[in-house]
Amino acid sequence: MRWTNLIKGFRQGKNKKTIKKPLLEHYDIQPIDDTGAVYRMIIGQRSNGKTYKCCRHIVEDYLREGKRGAYVRRYEETLTPKNLGALFDPHNDFIKELSDGRYNCAVYRAKEYHLVNMDMTTGDIIDRDPVAFCVTAAINTSENTKGMDRGPLHTIVFDEFMTRVGYLNNEFVQFMNLLSSLIRDRDDAVIYMLANTVNKYCPYFKEMGLKNIENLPKGEIALYTYGDSRLTVAVEVCDEVLATKKVASKYFAFDNPQLQMITKGDWEFQIYPRAPYKIYSEDIVLVFYIRFAENMLCCEIVHPTVKAHCNDVFIFIHPQTKDIDIDDDTIMYVQDFSGCRMHVRFINDMPTPAHKLINDLIRRKSVCFSDNDTGEIFRNWLMETQGVKLW
Repeated sequence: MRWTNLIKGFRQGKNKKTIKKPLLEHYDIQPIDDTGAVYRMIIGQRSNGKTYKCCRHIVEDYLREGKRGAYVRRYEETLTPKNLGALFDPHNDFIKELSDGRYNCAVYRAKEYHLVNMDMTTGDIIDRDPVAFCVTAAINTSENTKGMDRGPLHTIVFDEFMTRVGYLNNEFVQFMNLLSSLIRDRDDAVIYMLANTVNKYCPYFKEMGLKNIENLPKGEIALYTYGDSRLTVAVEVCDEVLATKKVASKYFAFDNPQLQMITKGDWEFQIYPRAPYKIYSEDIVLVFYIRFAENMLCCEIVHPTVKAHCNDVFIFIHPQTKDIDIDDDTIMYVQDFSGCRMHVRFINDMPTPAHKLINDLIRRKSVCFSDNDTGEIFRNWLMETQGVKLW
């Protein structure tokens, strides 16, 4: 009931007084499981135990109920024995306990995990379960899995669904296609989506209709529903845990705000350049806008010849917080097709000399920002819609 109150309080925007919970040694998956949500999104600092707990679920589901699982990553090249061979090693004792000693570990081969009884001294396999208790799959090769029935799969874990280095083209739809191939006509699957706090403007939030994720208090859970459907998504931004807190205090306690993703599980961000001097209205020669997801950015091309110390030209970007009138003569970068000549989708679309100047300035990194959050929005816009990585 306590977790129900927390979920309800967040969804209704109420301020509730809650008793500060003592820090746990590792992440506790039970509260988000208690929601019964179809999708369970767990976001938190590195090495807090979220992947460990989900893999334990897969082992337990199989050995107790015969339900098999799947482990998903973005790229197929990461599904190698070198990367994933030891994924279930922390659960060896648990495997031995639940199998009554028949198996003592898991081996990974041909993108499948099998339970085995291994001689730990020689490495010889004495007994092997012929059924794979967990399969692996990649989103970028989801086309290859169409029509392939791998049998009933219950716990599906998509690890590291957030990234700072770029997503696949139309990745959300590719992920849904992969899930369709894995789930097929069965309706008891549960999907865990795991990530470190590396990108608060992750496209999955928009695609799944998840709002205010960046404002969700640590340790609380938001439950999203979708009309009359049975679809539910639970989102948790994990609280700190003692295990990572001890390590962080010893190795990462430098006075650098960017390390707070490691030390506290705060959202990761970069330090973006600021305007080198005060900008006067006379210095602004052109204003254009970027609409990205739910964000509107105001971009000012500055030629500081009036009261500045140099003759540089650069773009200053800040949030557009007030309602503005956008007409057909306003330069705007949008995500959807527009019949207006001045409203374009890509920086390589240059119908006017002004668009070419914008392209040149962005390519030269002649851009500065009002704050780091605005820089993050701009970086994600470049990366996700333009295929450009400048920072």
